[in-house]
Amino acid sequence: MPGNPSTASSRRRVAWWLLAACYAAVATLAALPLFARLELPVLPAGFVYLAGLAGATAAIRFASGTLLSRPRAAVGIAVFLLVLLGAADAALYGRSRSGPEPSTAPDAMIEPARKLLAGEFPYSVDLREHAPASPGIGWVALNAPLTLVGFAPLLSAIWLAAAAAALARRAPPAAAVFVALSLANLHFLRLSFVGHDLFAFSCALVVLIELLAAEDGASPRRIALLAVAAGLVATARVPFALAPAILAFLVFRRDRRAGAWFGLVSLGTAALLHGAMILWARAAGSWYQPLHVFGRAGRSGSVLLLAGAAVWLGASLVVLLRARDDRFAWHAVAWLVLATPFATVGLAELAASPSRIAGWEGANYVAFALPVLAAALASGMEAGAGEADRGGIGPDSG
Repeated sequence: MPGNPSTASSRRRVAWWLLAACYAAVATLAALPLFARLELPVLPAGFVYLAGLAGATAAIRFASGTLLSRPRAAVGIAVFLLVLLGAADAALYGRSRSGPEPSTAPDAMIEPARKLLAGEFPYSVDLREHAPASPGIGWVALNAPLTLVGFAPLLSAIWLAAAAAALARRAPPAAAVFVALSLANLHFLRLSFVGHDLFAFSCALVVLIELLAAEDGASPRRIALLAVAAGLVATARVPFALAPAILAFLVFRRDRRAGAWFGLVSLGTAALLHGAMILWARAAGSWYQPLHVFGRAGRSGSVLLLAGAAVWLGASLVVLLRARDDRFAWHAVAWLVLATPFATVGLAELAASPSRIAGWEGANYVAFALPVLAAALASGMEAGAGEADRGGIGPDSG
C-alpha cells in the first residue's frame, strides 16, 4: 500500500531542516580560518555567523511561498546576485594577486593549459613555492576556453551561473534560492575572489545532476555524452572520480542499462585521462602533480580517518539504497557521499594542529561540496504549505 502522503511530506520537511542545519554548520566551520586571519575572536565570530546564516536560511524558506514563487522575481534575484558576484570577483582578484601570499589555484588551472596548448607536458610547471598543481587534465582542458582568455577570476561565478540556469529550467525559484545560499557561504566567497576552482567543480556537478535527473529514458548517445562530461569534470581532483560513481549508482537505480553505461564511460574517461598523463609524465621525466593529494590524506590522523571511513561506508550504503528518485534526493545523496571522506581528511588536519586554524587548508575539503547541498535545499524547498506536489520548488513526485 502506498505510504501516507502527509507522513512522507513531514519526513521530507524534517530532512530539509536537518540538511539546512548541516549547511550552516559546515559553512561556519569553513569560515573559522577567515575569522582567525582577520584577528577576530574565532568562536564568538563563528557563533554570530552561524546564527546569522541559520536565520537567513529560515527566512529564505519562509519567504519562498511569497516572493520566490514568482518566477520573474526569482530570475531577477538570481541574475542580480550573480552579477554582483562577478563584479566582486573582477574587482578583488587583482588585489589578491598583488598580496604577499597569492593563491596558486588559478595558476594551477592556467599554466598546465598553456603547456598543453603548446604541445608540452602540462605538468612540467613550477608554481609559486613549488606548490603542486592539483587539477587534473580533463578539468583543465574543459575550462581552458575561460582560463586562457582571462576569465580565471570569474570561474566560480560562471559555473555558479551555469548551475543556477540548470535549476531554473525546472523551477526559477530554486535557482534564486541556490544562488542566495551559495553567496551566504563566506568560504565560497573567499575562494571565488582568489580564482579558486574547487567550488566551480561542485557547481559543475550540480549541472550534471540536473541534466541526468531530467533524462529519464534518455538515449544511450545522450547518456554517453553526459558521461564523458562527467569524466572530464571528475578529473578536477584525482579522488573526485567518486562523483561519477555516485551519479552512475543513482542512474542505475532508475535504469540499470543506462546506469551501467554511464558508469563505464564516465569512469573510463577519467581513468584514461589520468593514465595518459601518468604515461606522459614518465616519458617526459616528470611526475603527474595531481597525485599529490594522496600524500595529503596519508599525513592525516589514522584514527579519525578510519572512523570517518566506517561512518562513510555505512551512511553511503543506507542513503544510496533508500534515496528517492527525485532531484532533492539526488543532490542530497551526492553531497553526503562525496563530502564525507574529504571532510574527514580536512578535520583530521585540523585535529592535528588546532592552534594553526588560520592556515587550515583542510577547510577547502570540508566545504567544497556545499553548492551541491545548496542545490538540494533549493530543490527540496516548498513554495508554500502543501504546494510541493503542485509544481512549486518542492521535490518531484518521482
